[in-house]
Amino acid sequence: MRAVGEQGRVIAEIVPEIELLIGPQPPAIKLGAVENENRFKILFDRLLDVFCDEEHPLVIFLDDLQWSDSASLKFMEWLVTEWDCKHLLVIGAYRDNEANDNPFLSKTIDKIAAAGAVVNSMAIGSLKQFQARQLVAETLYGDEFLHQQKYSMPLADLLFDRTAGNPFLLTQFLQTMYAESLLVYDPAGNTWNWDIATIQAVGIVDRSAADLIASNISKLPESTQKILQLAACVGSVFDLEMLGLAIGQSPAGTAVMLWEALQAGLILPAPPTCKISPLDSGSADQKLTSSESELLIPSFQTSYKFLHDRVQQTLYGQIPDDRKQEIHLALGQLLLENKDIEEIKENIFAVVKQLNCAIDLLETIAEKDELVELNLLAGQKAKSASAYEVAVTYLNTGWAILNPPCEGDSIEESTWIRNYPLTLELHVELVETEFFNANFERSQFLATVVLHEAKTLLEKIKVYEVTIKTYFCQNQLQLAIDTGLEVLEMMGCSLEEKLLFPEVVVENLTDFPAMTDPNKLASMQILDAISSATFVTNPALFTAIVFTKVNLCFKYGNSPLAAVTYADYALILSGSMGDRGSGYCYGEQALKLLDKFNAKEVKCRVLNLFNAHVRHWKQPLRQTIEPLSEAIQSGVEAGDLIFTGITSINYCTHLFFAGEELKFLSNHWEDCRNLAVKYRQEYTVTFLNMFQQVWLNLLGKSTSPVQLTGEAFDEQTVVPIWKHDNNLTALFFIYSYKAMLLYLFKDPKQAADSARKAAQYAGGIPGLLIAAQHNFYYSLALLAEYPNLDSNGQNQCLKQVASLQEKMQEWATNAPSNFQHKYDLVQAETARVLGQYETAMGGYDRAIQGASDNNYIHEAAIASERAFEFHLARGREKWLNFTSKKLTATTVAGALRQNLKI
Repeated sequence: MRAVGEQGRVIAEIVPEIELLIGPQPPAIKLGAVENENRFKILFDRLLDVFCDEEHPLVIFLDDLQWSDSASLKFMEWLVTEWDCKHLLVIGAYRDNEANDNPFLSKTIDKIAAAGAVVNSMAIGSLKQFQARQLVAETLYGDEFLHQQKYSMPLADLLFDRTAGNPFLLTQFLQTMYAESLLVYDPAGNTWNWDIATIQAVGIVDRSAADLIASNISKLPESTQKILQLAACVGSVFDLEMLGLAIGQSPAGTAVMLWEALQAGLILPAPPTCKISPLDSGSADQKLTSSESELLIPSFQTSYKFLHDRVQQTLYGQIPDDRKQEIHLALGQLLLENKDIEEIKENIFAVVKQLNCAIDLLETIAEKDELVELNLLAGQKAKSASAYEVAVTYLNTGWAILNPPCEGDSIEESTWIRNYPLTLELHVELVETEFFNANFERSQFLATVVLHEAKTLLEKIKVYEVTIKTYFCQNQLQLAIDTGLEVLEMMGCSLEEKLLFPEVVVENLTDFPAMTDPNKLASMQILDAISSATFVTNPALFTAIVFTKVNLCFKYGNSPLAAVTYADYALILSGSMGDRGSGYCYGEQALKLLDKFNAKEVKCRVLNLFNAHVRHWKQPLRQTIEPLSEAIQSGVEAGDLIFTGITSINYCTHLFFAGEELKFLSNHWEDCRNLAVKYRQEYTVTFLNMFQQVWLNLLGKSTSPVQLTGEAFDEQTVVPIWKHDNNLTALFFIYSYKAMLLYLFKDPKQAADSARKAAQYAGGIPGLLIAAQHNFYYSLALLAEYPNLDSNGQNQCLKQVASLQEKMQEWATNAPSNFQHKYDLVQAETARVLGQYETAMGGYDRAIQGASDNNYIHEAAIASERAFEFHLARGREKWLNFTSKKLTATTVAGALRQNLKI
């Protein structure tokens, strides 16, 4: 009690059983998202201190991690890496065949290991033969199994051959043999007896799993079998209160009826639970008095679960088909009985699960409309929990009830006329949720229906927004822009090319009132939807859109989209206008608004905009990598398919230019690409394929190391498409990557030409890190080509390098850890071509040291190679011996190690 004080409800919401120790807790004080998370960590820390010490170590078991959301994974990471205790063991279990659907699980485990925690992995599969022998022997002989195992070995081998080591089936066989007196205990001799020949003769080992389970069920009292069938209709987990209501029994009486099933091992207690036993070893018909019930039954629901899904399936299959729907309907109505809307929402999945199995029994339109509304509520709840596949199933069930197939010549009254509000809300939710599941065709089919049937423009806004985003996902960028501009025109929203309130104090942004005007909120939605497409194709239009959004926020107040708006403006300030300080300030305010609104739906965008366009101009590049990874996970959970893809590109770019090892980079690239493929993000897939081809070239796994054509990508096919679409961002990237490859593979003239081509598309990369990398390799290529130029060409070369260095110096002043070594290397190369050898030597040393100190190992390798060549040309053998060792030490960065020519 002292550990949690008056805030016990915070813990009880996560661990309900804690109230058994500390009693019912009052509601917790509401806090902001960040403050709430910090409060939980502090309280949980105190709670762990109570239970966990040297004398009483604590084990925490986390099951089904393959279904974990980001909050659960962050909690697990915090628990293992940040909580200061040496007496805690965390065990996590997950199905490896489903873990691939959650790539963030493997990332979390990797981060835990990287933080220094001891991580041991164990794959749990079928039993091996020696393990099956041990299990049977220990079951029959207990502690003496090691000495007695030879006697049970023939039986164990027989069961192993029949079950292939499946532990569930093996234990079922043992239980069935015992139930059928084929395995008999002899109390006098304190031993078990069986006969292999008899077991084989009766054919027990030839039975299927379903037959075994059915046989064990049949031995239970009929009343127990009936209640188990009812429980099978409820689900894999069920509670005594609901079953009791269904059969007219108290929870205690229901527990007694289930006792023999519990004894037989067909069901197991499921938390929260308690131990309940009949008053004696008599029959399941034993009744409990009210006073006895009070002693045995706590005030919370007692729950059970089936031993295995096959047990539930077998029981469910025993129910006649014509009875199943009746049972489901009765259970569903029972769950709805005397419940207000909040109680229904709390238990909505259980309600809908039952009623959806009884659709054919609904006769009146009112009953059907009620079930449509319940499915809508279930879909919305699942959607809010990021369970989009589940949500779309509920919503489509509701849609099917609203749109039954017509029989014969009958024509049903349109639900758009009969129940317009319900029909509209369901369709709009379904349009968006189908989009979240990357079912673009289905989403657009439904969007067409809504746009035809909806009565007002505001009712169509969400559908227009999804339509614009769908066009972007399908790489139809201009169509996305045109559609958005048409909608803005219908709304009377004109674009503005300057800020109307330039005197606003940045620090006051979060204090603006909430935006409440529906028309302005709708305008923000459409402006935001087309911003991504304009970013890559039309910088001027993108700037006008951002200015318009900022003006709307300044004039009408903030909404969750204000966080994106200020992050967009931070991008323009940092990238297009070169005002790094103001850009960073706006970015910080965007993050604060994100927390203030707890705006999970835009978290991916805000984190991406700040960390991919703003932060690295002020802070070390590696500080952006973890937030970008978090942004990807947030995007998946929010259904933000577009920015999940865009962030994946930026994440991989930052990993690459930060000098991460190629194996690490390859693993994370694969995770990002799998997500992009899963969510049908054509733009992102193509971009990531280009990126893969870059490092395949660096590994020497391409016909030409300087052509981005090979196993993953074909520039001859893709570049014309990007030019046709005016995709400035992609064109800048590809020509910058080619400039890098050409320079590394000793073709400086072509490298400089490629860098010049990239510069034509610089409007598509405001604030992105690739701008600095382009600057760096452009300068190096120009200086490498310098000796081959005539006098006029050399003068032009030096002017161009000086212009590039002016920018690099500014960047190095604000973020020296990212850019100073780049500036120093170009200065050294400039001094080299001008014959200023002492200056060059100092520049090389500073570049190598700076790159090494800040973990830019690949760029330290480049600087070392340039220095090596410089001293080789000067005949400085003593330095060569030293730098050869240093160069070997710095060329550990994946692909570059194999391709730098020393």
